Amino acid sequence: MKRAAVIGLGSFGLGLARILTRLGARVTAVDRELRLVEMVKDEVHTAIRMDATDRDALAERGIHEVDCAVVTMGEKFEAAEICAFHLEELGCPRVLVRGTTRERVEILRALGPEVLTPGIDAARRLAVVLMSGGLTDFVPLPGEHDLALARVSSSRAGKTLADLGLDRQRVHVLAIRRGAAEIFAGPGPNQLLEEGEDLFLLGAERDLIRAGSLFA
Repeated sequence: MKRAAVIGLGSFGLGLARILTRLGARVTAVDRELRLVEMVKDEVHTAIRMDATDRDALAERGIHEVDCAVVTMGEKFEAAEICAFHLEELGCPRVLVRGTTRERVEILRALGPEVLTPGIDAARRLAVVLMSGGLTDFVPLPGEHDLALARVSSSRAGKTLADLGLDRQRVHVLAIRRGAAEIFAGPGPNQLLEEGEDLFLLGAERDLIRAGSLFA
């Protein structure tokens, strides 16, 4: 993922915009409050003050033309819902919306967009997953290495771990999970992969992001 929009610059949105920028994304940060736009304008590619519920304004500024839009107006539920609807209608390829209560999460899921339920460190976790293109989860660890999860797609099924070349990416496969409970710890390079398996990966953050592209 190269281009992202973060709409709603509360603490989570600000953190996500900054982390995505640090990881190399061209971030468009959007909020209707000038103070928040001014706060982040020198740290992201573009910062825009606008009403994100205005469909014409979204279209005019090309907000829907990014690879992924994350609507983080968690406390403004109706505004987030309207913004997400407009982005999907305009053809944004991926829209994620932050839900702050169980009821709101259920409503958003019924409407169609991907729903976030962020907690501690969620902004960094989400940023890494989005930037990788293929990781399904990311867990920061103390020190230089982190954990990530990647799912084997149909295009990778039938290949071996050696075929993927993860060692060249400085990423190690700790285990493979097949189904709900079957886990193979310490798989060897000749381990054949099956579609739908989950690979538990260990590596530095940027190495995991690069390796994630193998599973996109």
